[in-house]
Amino acid sequence: MLLIVGTVRLPAANLERALPAMRAMVEASRAEAGCLEYGYAQDVLEPGLIHVKELWSDQAALDAFCVQPYPGLARCMACAGDRRPRSARL
Repeated sequence: MLLIVGTVRLPAANLERALPAMRAMVEASRAEAGCLEYGYAQDVLEPGLIHVKELWSDQAALDAFCVQPYPGLARCMACAGDRRPRSARL
């Protein structure tokens, strides 16, 4: 199994506007073969800080996910090419 944990920072004022894209990304990701868990959680102390957690059955499942053309706020953290925290703007 592969566990991926990361963060995305949004302007707190734009969080409501980002929710539909976030919801779509979670639903699409969870529907992928090999996705055991995929979710976002808003930090309770830092407005706009979103924690991302992904759990994949194996590297092949993650690799297949990474080539999908999902639009949206944030992609799979491991697909980003490097492991630095990401910021998204809306």
